[in-house]
Amino acid sequence: MCLKEAIDLVLLTKFGKKSKGVIKKINQIDNLKKFKILKKQVIKVKNLKELERKLNFKNTHSKKMKITH
Repeated sequence: MCLKEAIDLVLLTKFGKKSKGVIKKINQIDNLKKFKILKKQVIKVKNLKELERKLNFKNTHSKKMKITH
């Protein structure tokens, strides 16, 4: 199972069908480094809006990624 599928499964189990829009955005990402950072954030996130904000930030600022610890 690849990292992309694992993130998809976590989102589906946490948020159900509501997460399909976020999953489409995630499937457009090709960078492995971004996936590793995203994996940590998916586990920490409490709602979809928070994750969407982080994804939008990453898409507009591809070089600078917001990493929360």
